[in-house]
Amino acid sequence: MIRIRTLDDLRSLKPSSDVVEVYVGRRLSKKLVTTLLSLYPNLRRIYMPSSLVETLSPRLKGALSSVGVEVVPTNRRPGRPRKYGKETFKLIKEKYKSGERPSKISSDLGIPLRTVYYLLRKLGLRDSSRER
Repeated sequence: MIRIRTLDDLRSLKPSSDVVEVYVGRRLSKKLVTTLLSLYPNLRRIYMPSSLVETLSPRLKGALSSVGVEVVPTNRRPGRPRKYGKETFKLIKEKYKSGERPSKISSDLGIPLRTVYYLLRKLGLRDSSRER
């Protein structure tokens, strides 16, 4: 799948008949759509963030569907990805509830102590007062 986020990404595109799906992380314009369709004649799906799909004009949506191109919203979160996943949260919660001290949790998991305190507050296991 080809990803287009900036104008530089758009300029670096090479024609191909194998491309069927494209991810576009910017607002669709007539120029962008015509460029994509001319470079990729077999294009069938354009994935976009759901916030951008909502701003798409009905006229452009209709034109795309008439040539057989579907605009699909993605559920990607905007911004920086999370550093610690659900598994880490679960481990911290289990260790803390079993009686381990935050400093021990920090050394076991290789997470800074300050972050462990932050995640415990986020999980509702510690109050927001300053503790050490």
